[in-house]
Amino acid sequence: MEKRLDIRGEVCPTLFVKVKAEMERLRKGEKLEVVLKERDLKDVMSALKIEGYQVLHVSQEGDAYRVTVTK
Repeated sequence: MEKRLDIRGEVCPTLFVKVKAEMERLRKGEKLEVVLKERDLKDVMSALKIEGYQVLHVSQEGDAYRVTVTK
């Protein structure tokens, strides 16, 4: 099952706090789709990798980016 988290309306550092909290709820192998703005993409992806999460896919839809990540 893939969960979805839309953080387009959030600002740093709140946006990553929300992503990390959601990732901690997942079991190993479960996926989370994070929807965010371009300005936050690089920072969130870097933070996810530092935390040891695996970014599986990144796609753009209009002004939003979708990042699929697994624990």
